[in-house]
Amino acid sequence: MSSDPTPRHVRPYGVIAVTSVAALLATACTSGDASSPVEASPDASAGASVPAPPTSTTTMLAPSSSVSDPPATSLAPSTTGVATSIAADPTSASSSAGNVLLIGDSSLAGVRWYDGASERLRGATFTLDAESCRRVAVPSCGGREDRIPLNVVERILQATPEEYDAVVVMSGYNDAGAGFEQALNEVVGSARAVGIAHTVFLTLTTPTPGRSSIVTAGQNQAVRAFRPGDGAGDLWFVADWQTYSAPFMDQWYEDDHVHLSPTGSYAAADFISRVVANVLDAPCPGETSGTCPIPTAPRPEAQADFTTAPAVRCLEVGESRELVCEPAG
Repeated sequence: MSSDPTPRHVRPYGVIAVTSVAALLATACTSGDASSPVEASPDASAGASVPAPPTSTTTMLAPSSSVSDPPATSLAPSTTGVATSIAADPTSASSSAGNVLLIGDSSLAGVRWYDGASERLRGATFTLDAESCRRVAVPSCGGREDRIPLNVVERILQATPEEYDAVVVMSGYNDAGAGFEQALNEVVGSARAVGIAHTVFLTLTTPTPGRSSIVTAGQNQAVRAFRPGDGAGDLWFVADWQTYSAPFMDQWYEDDHVHLSPTGSYAAADFISRVVANVLDAPCPGETSGTCPIPTAPRPEAQADFTTAPAVRCLEVGESRELVCEPAG
């Protein structure tokens, strides 16, 4: 999408194994008794210092009290991220469009928790890093998996220079409304610092009571209105997941309208895959020509696939990431 003719670094796309939990469900899973998530209060402390982004335009990829997990006690922040890499399917009709860092909080973690969901991330080589209680630019909180993750900015800065062609962010529910625009500036600045040209931010769904919808509305307004700067090939994209998912909230979300259901985890992976293809001027996953159009509604064949998602959620608990499975919902 950038007019900069300088070729970007591309690494060879080998098949990276993705561990499936399907074989573990019969032996390694225990019943969960997780209570309904109640978010820790947003931390208002200052975020990481990153280079300020330059000024440019925003591309809208759409027709034009916090909610999360119980706070953990005595948790030391993680110093490294543990992510799942999903390579483009070598048997697919289309090759990988590029390398993509996909970062989120527990609103995205269903793509990791539900078996088969991460495999619906297609068309690019994705590094999925979705962690409960993650924040955007201030210190994260302790979530249901008993660890404190790096925030979005810190996680981006972990990347090797020129490692990724795009970063996609689905996060914000654990953040306060005040200062969210500055957090977006830090996201773009951190992406610039490690040579990522394309930054995509998903709008947030509106939670059920327990978190003020005014906070979420303000954050979405900040995302839609945000303008990074011109230069350095930086491009900012807004993917309107809120509008796309609105007709399907009862099917795609748990009762809080923040955390994905099994069906929703498949739907989110499909949406993100098609958004990434559009941003990187690539064909839709499974196709060989043209640029994938901006997704405005799920395809009928995809909707049929969404219903095949398993009704078991497998968490990775603690720094050791012990696998603990529980019924979904």
